This record gives sequence, structure tokens and C-alpha cells, in this order.
Amino acid sequence: MPLTQFLEQESATFDPPTVKLMTDAYLEACRLLRLTPRDDGATRLLAKRIIDAARSGERDPERLVRRGLQEASPP
Repeated sequence: MPLTQFLEQESATFDPPTVKLMTDAYLEACRLLRLTPRDDGATRLLAKRIIDAARSGERDPERLVRRGLQEASPP
């Protein structure tokens, strides 16, 4: 499931280049966690954390991935 599906539930609006960055970060984070990109609890949380990071101004793809992984991984 593409990240854009999760964006439909968000009030924030992102420009196309930012959506691409977030989508790439989401897919990379899913790959690293060996998750299938679909609508389930784990991928929804991952997408939300990446979207939240982008909403706060983060645009570095590696940091977007790390932000998603920090929240999805055990401490």
C-alpha cells in the first residue's frame, strides 16, 4: 500500500517532491523491517511517524527512515 493512502487521512498538505521523499522513506523502512507495505498496524505506525517527521520539516530521506524505524523498533 503506498504512503499516499495514509496521507488521505492527514490534514497536512505536501508538495509532490515531499510526497516522493516520504514514499521512498516508507518503502525503505518497510524493506528494512521486512514488512509488506499494506494497511496494518505496523505499517500504519511507520507511515504516521514518517509523515509526522515531514510535517515538522524533516526532508532528509535517511532521517525520515530513521524516524520511522526509531518508533517501530523496540528500545
